[in-house]
This record gives sequence, structure tokens and C-alpha cells, in this order.
Amino acid sequence: VNKLVINYIVEEMRPICTVKKPAFVKLMEGLSGKKPCDRKTLRSKLEAAKSTVTGYMKEELAKTKYVCTTADIW
Repeated sequence: VNKLVINYIVEEMRPICTVKKPAFVKLMEGLSGKKPCDRKTLRSKLEAAKSTVTGYMKEELAKTKYVCTTADIW
């Protein structure tokens, strides 16, 4: 369940405080019967995931000769 919460927070770009909101807590309890992890736990899991992804990206970019990027900035 916590992994799904992390994926939701990241993919939907939601603030970490989402896990404290009463409606979110009720939703999680209703669906899984468990409370979602607290902000402190979520933050540490996000940091660990970030480190893993950052390391992977650095390895992949080191193997790449060219990189093309774009940005949609208004």
C-alpha cells in the first residue's frame, strides 16, 4: 500500500502533506484497512527512491553520446 501511495504522490505531483489529510486517510483506511504511512516515513522512502532513480539515470546518461531535451515553459 505504501508503494502505491508513493507512486500516487510522485506521479500526481501531490504535496507530501496529502497523507495527513482526513479525506485521504479515510480513503486509504476504507480501501486497505490500514492508515497510510506518515509524512516522515513517506519522505524517507521518497529520498531512497530518488537516490535509486538518480543513480540509474547517471549510469544510463554516461553511456549516451547525445542527449536532446525540451521544456514547455509558459
